[in-house]
Amino acid sequence: ATNLQGLGGAEMAFIMKNLMERLGYDKFYVQGGDWGGIICSIMATFFPDIILGYHTNFALVPAELVSRLYPLQFYVQEFGYFHIQAAKPDAIGLCVGKSPASIMAWFLHLFSISTGSASRDDPKGGLNMFTPEQLIDNIMLYWVPEKVTTSIRIYAETFTFRNLDMEYISAPTPVPTVVLQALREVFYFPPAALNTKFTNLVAVDVLEDYGHFLAMEAPKVFVDKVISGLQKIIDFNKNELNCTK
Repeated sequence: ATNLQGLGGAEMAFIMKNLMERLGYDKFYVQGGDWGGIICSIMATFFPDIILGYHTNFALVPAELVSRLYPLQFYVQEFGYFHIQAAKPDAIGLCVGKSPASIMAWFLHLFSISTGSASRDDPKGGLNMFTPEQLIDNIMLYWVPEKVTTSIRIYAETFTFRNLDMEYISAPTPVPTVVLQALREVFYFPPAALNTKFTNLVAVDVLEDYGHFLAMEAPKVFVDKVISGLQKIIDFNKNELNCTK
């Protein structure tokens, strides 16, 4: 249950795999961004014989590469929320969940920093790329079911010493992978870095615009790239099958 300790990304990966099996799918493709990208990456790492392909617009690589590619200033300026949510999820959850206005204040600043570094100097925080309805609908998904703290706890339950010591987050995965990179994504990794995690990196599709919340910013672009990316994975799997015959 989500109100019990221990439900992090790894546990959610098992839950999603079990769900697909119960729905009758022995093998399948996965796609995700943000936490969905992390969970799908864990699924590909844990279940390479089940996952036919992994498509993501939020690919992460081993932590030692992150520290080399991104200076300390980046974390100091923008990642305070990450530390708070990972270290004190219940405290911030109780504060943020008090009213729709407090949820909006906290979450909209996350939307703002995820649209790109230029948003810091924008009086509207870069939020004008979304409609008011999009932002309000998103906030209500947390407010109505009273799940603000639950949603924040995933940070605390995933980035623990227990999980980090198991090293599955950085373990290489052979599952065919296509990475979609928006111009203003929070992290950028070149193909050489991505190959350290995804040993069958089929393609890296680079966009000349958009930020972290790509599916909200440009849904048609997102869907088109997901479909074309999955086709690349399907073609890769067919070629691999032909080579083994």
